[in-house]
Amino acid sequence: RAVVRAYDPYSLSPLTFQLDLEMTAWHHVRFRADVKSLTCRPTRVQAKIDGKEVEAEATFTAVLRDGRRQYHLVCRGEPSGPNWRALAQIARHNGAVIEVHDRATLAADAKRNARLVRLVQASVIHLRDGPAADPLIVAAVRDGRSRRSELVGQLKQLTSQLIDGRAAQLHCAGVLQLDLAEEDFGVSIGGGRHG
Repeated sequence: RAVVRAYDPYSLSPLTFQLDLEMTAWHHVRFRADVKSLTCRPTRVQAKIDGKEVEAEATFTAVLRDGRRQYHLVCRGEPSGPNWRALAQIARHNGAVIEVHDRATLAADAKRNARLVRLVQASVIHLRDGPAADPLIVAAVRDGRSRRSELVGQLKQLTSQLIDGRAAQLHCAGVLQLDLAEEDFGVSIGGGRHG
């Protein structure tokens, strides 16, 4: 089986998936405000149901800030087969929610996908040299800068790529909240997501 390898610059973990599609879904979930943590590779889940051990594989799993668990499954079309049935059974038993990411839905948001890739790349590039910029970026947001272009305009001593990478880091740490709906994304003070 082919493997797609990458690096999560937000949790400093290697990523391993079997399809680019899985990586795209993972990036979407990684940037949700309600996600506290998530796994970085296909994950076995299990439950003892009616005295029998039932196992299935989720593409990745997440824990939300409120403690709820999610099992994420990436597939080309409608989910089916024994793994899907077992996953549904385990989710019901464990009180987890299954979220299915299909090719059509993920491909439909090409602009957001490109933004997420750009932010990850910028984060990786500025992983070591960027933390010194974090206080400047947070101060600019506290001073009322609420768009990417406003940050770039005020923080002329920083490159736009550095601002993107560090804003993404601060978003995933819960310090800032990025709204990626537009190219000139919104930036606000966050509420402490991960940890």
